[in-house]
Amino acid sequence: MPQIELLDPTGQPRATQAALAPRAGSLRGLRVGLLDNGKANADVVLQRVAAHLRRAHGVAAFVERRKETSTRGATCLPELARAVPVVVTALGD
Repeated sequence: MPQIELLDPTGQPRATQAALAPRAGSLRGLRVGLLDNGKANADVVLQRVAAHLRRAHGVAAFVERRKETSTRGATCLPELARAVPVVVTALGD
C-alpha cells in the first residue's frame, strides 16, 4: 500500500518585542493624520472618526492620505510621520 506524506505548512509562532509609540496626550489643537487603506468604505469610517475627534477632542486639522493599494505598505508613511504626531488608519469592506 502506498504511503501519503502530509506536510504541515504552518510555522511556529515567533515572539517579537516592540515598544509602543509615545502617546500624544491631549489631541486638542493637533493636526492628525488619516490613512485610508484603499478598501471600500475606509474613507467613510475615517470621516466619521475625524468628525468625532474634532468635536470631542478639539483636533485642529487633518492630513489625509490614501494608500495606493490595500495589499502593499503605504509609501506615504515617512512623509505623514513628519507632518503629524498622530495617525489614524482605517480598514474598509
